[in-house]
Amino acid sequence: RRVHGELHSRRFFMKNFALAFLALALLVGESAAAFAGPRRTHKGHSYVQTTSGFVREDCVLEVPRGSHIVDDGKRTVVHLPDGTTRDDSHLCPPTLGRLGAPVRIPTALPADYNGWQAYTSWQYSGGLDVFVGNFTTPTATPQLTPQMIFIFTGLQNIDWIPLVDPEPKTPFVIIQPVLQYPADVGHGWSVKSWYVTLTGKTYASTEVLMAEGVACFGNMTRTGSSTYFINSVNVATGEATPLTVTNPVLELLPWAYTTLETYGAKTCAYFPKAASVFSAMELAGPEGARVTPQWDSEVSPKQTCSSNSAEVQSPSDVVYVMNGVSK
Repeated sequence: RRVHGELHSRRFFMKNFALAFLALALLVGESAAAFAGPRRTHKGHSYVQTTSGFVREDCVLEVPRGSHIVDDGKRTVVHLPDGTTRDDSHLCPPTLGRLGAPVRIPTALPADYNGWQAYTSWQYSGGLDVFVGNFTTPTATPQLTPQMIFIFTGLQNIDWIPLVDPEPKTPFVIIQPVLQYPADVGHGWSVKSWYVTLTGKTYASTEVLMAEGVACFGNMTRTGSSTYFINSVNVATGEATPLTVTNPVLELLPWAYTTLETYGAKTCAYFPKAASVFSAMELAGPEGARVTPQWDSEVSPKQTCSSNSAEVQSPSDVVYVMNGVSK
């Protein structure tokens, strides 16, 4: 799956780039909401669903849209959009593993975690500074309600796929704009921005609701040597979930993905009979030099609906077929 791209130009232009920062004019007061989906208990602690498996609930933190998380692995400070700061360093300490209750439920994941059901991957060894593009909310809802469906673009520092690869022995991070079903409000679709690690705190923005058939403009853009801006924009309303993260592990993110991930989706009836269409995807390496991905398409070895797939149409377009429906 390690396919290297080529540098095509030293200038990078994105026609939708203005959407990436529209959220700065749309920030409003938000109240905290519980993460959707059932909990699991492991060694006396509650675990919740994230985009990388079940994680201890006290290690999964929600922040208002527009927050900036500064995490050096030892100290974590959140700069909130109202100008105040919050020190989260005391939460989810690194010693949890030695105390017998790991941050993440390890390899023996619960049976209702289905993992990445279909996905595309691509590596650019020089590191990716920009990954933007649209992906649509399916135009239908599942016949039966799964615990969770996640659809996203993502950047990682290493090539690690839950359930497919062994647990990583080195630091891991993924940043993502993410569609989810059901939303935290209990029904329909929504989007969030996520910052996920396996050994420390995981953060997600508060959600923005999405109507069926509406596109999310996802954005991951480097704004500093170890800082990324992550955003999910509801193209129909302009509402967005801006999140900025600083962490030394973010200095090199060479792996890009598009993904369909599920929990509790036992059969095809738990997937919508409608596709999610990824389009106008653009990626750039250092200094904004545009690169052209050669996506490798794969499905899970534990796929729960054999008529789901990721069909690569072009370097900028991927269609996620669900229940055999490609539109």
